[in-house]
Amino acid sequence: MAEDCKTLQARAKGKKRAKKSAITAAPKSSDDPAKTAGLVGCLKLCIGCRVMLRRNIDTQRGLTNGAIGTVTNFKQCSNKIDAVVIKFDSSPSEETVIEKVTARFFINQEFTCTRKQFPLILAYGITCHKSQGLSLDVVLADLGGDVFEPGMAYVSLSRVRRLQNLYLFDFDAAQICCNALAYNQYQ
Repeated sequence: MAEDCKTLQARAKGKKRAKKSAITAAPKSSDDPAKTAGLVGCLKLCIGCRVMLRRNIDTQRGLTNGAIGTVTNFKQCSNKIDAVVIKFDSSPSEETVIEKVTARFFINQEFTCTRKQFPLILAYGITCHKSQGLSLDVVLADLGGDVFEPGMAYVSLSRVRRLQNLYLFDFDAAQICCNALAYNQYQ
């Protein structure tokens, strides 16, 4: 948030205005996309980087929250990036232009904040929860001590299209378990 303010101040022409109380009231949690309507404060992208869409843009074309793709270009106007061009894995033959969206979120009970940002996050690694519903070419699954729900290992292991492209890290067979109620139902 502080970086956002510094960038805006540097670009501002004429008399600079700032309400320090509003800026300093923002807790560090305002940089957490889970608490900022899915929009990160600072998004660093380059051509070739992997990204995940954080908003439903066009459900008919599969441009939904969780869609993964590769940045292929940027649309700029006078040194300002207006849009990010992405080839999504679900439709690799076409490029999609993603523009900034605006979202409001609460900083605390009294203050709200408005952020304008591309609805994207870097996606070199994702949680198994975010991977649900995806089919991936390569999966490196960490099945160590952080598997805390029945079925999590199944979700991680079943995302890969070809078994030879599944890599396990810190594998602990004791972490693989199913829901007891579901198991008993099928007995």
